[in-house]
Amino acid sequence: MAAAVGQYEEETRPDNLELWPYWRYVHDKHGRSKTPRDDHLALDGKIFRKDDPIWHQIFPPRDLGCLCGVEQVDEEEAAEAGGVCDGRDFPLSAPASGYAFDWEAALELIAAPCVSDVLRW
Repeated sequence: MAAAVGQYEEETRPDNLELWPYWRYVHDKHGRSKTPRDDHLALDGKIFRKDDPIWHQIFPPRDLGCLCGVEQVDEEEAAEAGGVCDGRDFPLSAPASGYAFDWEAALELIAAPCVSDVLRW
């Protein structure tokens, strides 16, 4: 989760957003999954704006053992791939396992101890 938070932070910096305003959801980024999940496969290759609220629900890892990832995409590549999806068109349900990961909530959990340590100085 910490790696996902770091990736999210890095790839949503203003300079990255200018070059690559989108992410492509990639099911099983490294080709290691023996039991792919249908809801993860359904998003494979879909491109969404980085500021689309759907990323609060789908930014990997989406469930326990999730091997999905994201790839940064620029305007030209998004157009060549058929355009950008709207997250509102993808109704999602919570994973059956009950697992939930939201990069923003994780960032707060990770950053809060660091910030409080700095403020004590």
